[in-house]
Amino acid sequence: HRKNRRARLEYVKNGGKRMKNPPPTSSNTPDLLSDIKTLIHDAKQRTAIAVNSELTLLYWQIGKRINNEVLKGERADYGKQVIAHLSQSLTTQFGKGWSQQRLRHCIKFTDNFSDPQIVSALRRELSGLNHVYPSVNNRARIYDVRQSK
Repeated sequence: HRKNRRARLEYVKNGGKRMKNPPPTSSNTPDLLSDIKTLIHDAKQRTAIAVNSELTLLYWQIGKRINNEVLKGERADYGKQVIAHLSQSLTTQFGKGWSQQRLRHCIKFTDNFSDPQIVSALRRELSGLNHVYPSVNNRARIYDVRQSK
């Protein structure tokens, strides 16, 4: 009865699937698990760096496009209307993350870093940060990153 009971418990634990081969209980399992966790962590880190780099460029391009082609350097009521309309349309199509404040941050980002070569260097410098968000604080972040190297 005990053997049948154990088999039923294993069956329930495995979501209704019978185990043909039980998991190995070798002494290497903790090392294997640790190595796999490290691989997953490292891959996630590289992915975050790549995503942050692309987002930095995207935010800069959005700010430049709004500033140059729509606002033409003006910040009048017309600009507020354009940003409100863009925010609403982008949020409808792409979901959260395209608020008026975000778009204004993109414009400020472009104002602070108007040279594309500086933005390219910025992307490389900020690759060590966990999160990149365009704001006037990016200058301080660049300084901190350079000081830590």
